[in-house]
Amino acid sequence: MEKTSVAGLCAAVIGISASGALAQEAPVPFKAPAEGTVLEYVRSSGKERTVTVDKVEGPVMILNGGATRYISFGPGLDKNGSITDEEIQKIAAIFPLEVGKKVTSGHTYHGRSIQGTTDTLEVLSAGEITVPAGTFKTWVIKTSMYNAFWNGRSTCWYAPQIGYCAKTSFEDNNGDRWTQELKSVKAP
Repeated sequence: MEKTSVAGLCAAVIGISASGALAQEAPVPFKAPAEGTVLEYVRSSGKERTVTVDKVEGPVMILNGGATRYISFGPGLDKNGSITDEEIQKIAAIFPLEVGKKVTSGHTYHGRSIQGTTDTLEVLSAGEITVPAGTFKTWVIKTSMYNAFWNGRSTCWYAPQIGYCAKTSFEDNNGDRWTQELKSVKAP
């Protein structure tokens, strides 16, 4: 009978590698919901919000949340915003998701003045969360956006099972702050 050390058995059970580090999750490729999918969210204020997947191009989704269009986990663009295909591809480079992975991109806001905004996306961790729509295995992606006049932070709990955020939180330097959780997903 072969002997197994208690330390070796414990390491196997809790996922510690031979070097002693916690084992990481396998990288997660991009998976988008089908075009026309409707994601319904409820905010901490009780207000409901609907987001529709307008377009999927390779590893990028364009979402319509009403007046603002969202580029995957990157910037929200209102009618005055624009982003180049090159910058969209920089955002898409966050996939496959791996804890610690970070990418930087930028977009332009054409309001009272043309403002360049820098967007940094980082995968913070992986775990499981429960929201009104159910329990999901998620990857936590933090997006930081800033320019000379404004800065904001968004955190998405990306659920590969649905192809988007099961939960999102947002705050900016103007005092806007909210959290929303997925209530339902309706396929086209």
